[in-house]
Amino acid sequence: MSDSPPDTDIRARLASLLRDREDLLDADLAAALGDVLGEIPDAGFVAQAAALILELFQMAVEAGGLDSRSGRVVDIQHVCRDRVTIRTLFECVYRAERVVLDELALDEHLGATSEPWALVVQLIRFASLDVHIALAERQMLSPAAGVVEDPLTTLVARPVFDLALGKEVARAQRRGHPIALVLFDVDHMTGINAELGYGAGDRLLERLGILTQRFFRNDDWVGRHGEDSIVALLPETTLDDAAALALRFRRTVKERLLLRDHKTEARVPVTISAAVVGVDRVISEIDTEAMLNEAEAALLRARLNGPDQMERVALQPTSVTLLGAANLLGCAPQEVRRLVRTGELHATRRGRHYHIDRKAVEHYKVQRSLPF
Repeated sequence: MSDSPPDTDIRARLASLLRDREDLLDADLAAALGDVLGEIPDAGFVAQAAALILELFQMAVEAGGLDSRSGRVVDIQHVCRDRVTIRTLFECVYRAERVVLDELALDEHLGATSEPWALVVQLIRFASLDVHIALAERQMLSPAAGVVEDPLTTLVARPVFDLALGKEVARAQRRGHPIALVLFDVDHMTGINAELGYGAGDRLLERLGILTQRFFRNDDWVGRHGEDSIVALLPETTLDDAAALALRFRRTVKERLLLRDHKTEARVPVTISAAVVGVDRVISEIDTEAMLNEAEAALLRARLNGPDQMERVALQPTSVTLLGAANLLGCAPQEVRRLVRTGELHATRRGRHYHIDRKAVEHYKVQRSLPF
């Protein structure tokens, strides 16, 4: 009997099945792409694109991920360059997902009537996300990066960010990792545009984009979210750490971004408000749209308190870090460490941080009548 985890076994069988049915899937996808690439009459190009996309699916399923530096990712970029927009290419990948699932549904052992079908669907959808992200990352490295960048801030465009959000949330769910999202909005932007002109507002957003790129890590996803807002997705980052980063970034903006009123030569200070939402350990499915909605609502609440404010929201808050426990108990982190040492609270280590069950902290607070 194999010692491999169930999903590893299914992954291997699924990758083998995709290879065995390669010719049939290539033909089906080429036909399905007819209406997507209808303006491109070259049947050879359509067949080549279909074959490359399906090969990326097979690679993503087999490896559980896809490197944007993969030769096949580079190949499809060169094949489609100047002929297909990134949006159209994303649509082709979505069609491939449907073609693959339709074909697999008929299989006797892995199909729609089989026990592992739900896992098969999940693996194919994860593979689709992997392909989307690899193509987006490769596009960002190319000279034609403007199609996936916001031209003003040079941050990733909203469609690419949305794909990254889905990918990273799914990854955090699979591995039980933390994830956080920070939404920033420039305070008094309407007044800045009215007093200094829209050119000043555009220059501010341009400088904010540069500052954001330099501040956050290479593994973070930072994009333009709205007219005056920027969003940062922080994989493997707890809510406490994300809040600390947001606070530091707000201070950095206040120190480094100053506008000048050319009529009076007066300096105009710039501040930003922020919303931080996150999960210290993803234990169930997260709706990415709901996550963004939570951030937008929290940002609105922060701005109601005045400029340069921050609001935080814990999603699925089943546990808290030592700093989070200190905030809940209204005491210093050193006191929480003492409670852990004496056994009054139990902490478990996850990566670099210790976590305490949130219910245990709240129960301790009630027992000892600690102030909220």
